[in-house]
Amino acid sequence: MQKSFSALTELVRENISGIRVVKLYVQEGAENARFDAVSRDYLGKNMKLVRIWGSFFPAIMLIASLSQGICFWAGGRMVVFGTMSIGDYVAFSSYLGMLIWPMIAVGEAINNFQRGAASQGRLNRILETRPLITDRPGAAQRGPVAGGVEFRGVTLYHGGKTAPSLAEVSFAVAPRRMLGLTGTVGSGKSTVVNALLRLYEVQQGEILVDGRDVRDYPLAALRDAAAYVPQDSFLFSDTLAENIAFGRPELAGDQAALERVCRQAAVHDEIMAFPRGYQTVVGERGVTLSGGQKQRVALARALLLDKPILILDDSLSAVDADTERRILANIRSELDRRTAIVISHRIFAIQDADLVVVMDQGRIVESGTHDELLAKRGKYHEMFVLQQLEQQIATT
Repeated sequence: MQKSFSALTELVRENISGIRVVKLYVQEGAENARFDAVSRDYLGKNMKLVRIWGSFFPAIMLIASLSQGICFWAGGRMVVFGTMSIGDYVAFSSYLGMLIWPMIAVGEAINNFQRGAASQGRLNRILETRPLITDRPGAAQRGPVAGGVEFRGVTLYHGGKTAPSLAEVSFAVAPRRMLGLTGTVGSGKSTVVNALLRLYEVQQGEILVDGRDVRDYPLAALRDAAAYVPQDSFLFSDTLAENIAFGRPELAGDQAALERVCRQAAVHDEIMAFPRGYQTVVGERGVTLSGGQKQRVALARALLLDKPILILDDSLSAVDADTERRILANIRSELDRRTAIVISHRIFAIQDADLVVVMDQGRIVESGTHDELLAKRGKYHEMFVLQQLEQQIATT
């Protein structure tokens, strides 16, 4: 019954979270049918439990009544024939009556125990899960991180795939320099930064930060050195101020600091348009905000962290090109004073990078500066020309 209840609650949670998709695809009827089927399964298991539990009390009372009847019949005979005193008979009958409630309580305890065991079993599977990526013995922080990043022949397999997600990837970025990553969808761009932060473990090669293998850093220290803005931004069901100051909660009340990073992310004016401004509660996963607003709030959160490494993983894909240009201009000074890794399909977002890496099927196919790659007239040049044509068509 507990397992069925879990399936029911998960179905409801999914439908509430994805209610817009359900409505857009006009699947209300299908989802109602699914809910009805799961509800009936839960009802059936509940009724089965009720039948078992309902037969328990009558059985206990029947046994108790029979035992009292036997006691009355046998004990009465023994009293009449003088083999038992009236006092012994009364004491025995009293003790027998006192046993009835403990028997009922034992049955109820068994029922509650079984319910708890079913739930605890699922919880234990989560609580007993151990992370595959842990601190290497002897890993220690040795001073502040400057932000130099180097990949040396990195090959990575994950998800049980036979083809590598990264294959012999090598590049180097000095501290306070900018790396631009571009390429086709699924080419391994996000995997690069996930491997850098040890969200994935590489099988071959080395990833170095400031000339030191990332596995020699404690995980907390390595990840604390970077501010990461993913494409799919997550916001908590809290105020905008608390969401922006998530990494530095002491600044949640610092209006000047919040406004500074929000102006850089070009979202301040939109926040102030809300009735409660920065104290607006955004709802679960930021449901009250548009995709572009969520991305810009997440960017403001990363800028407020002020870490030596800033990673933007296609984090402005939900805003228009003009807004992205304005944001990149706003944060140019931020990018110049830290190591920046910018992943984008839009060439203009990475054309000022000190090193541009073009990826395809997990491999680096081209690398160099913007001008050098254009001169090669390869894949990067092809992407640049296509995007220039798209922009010209859009403006005509």
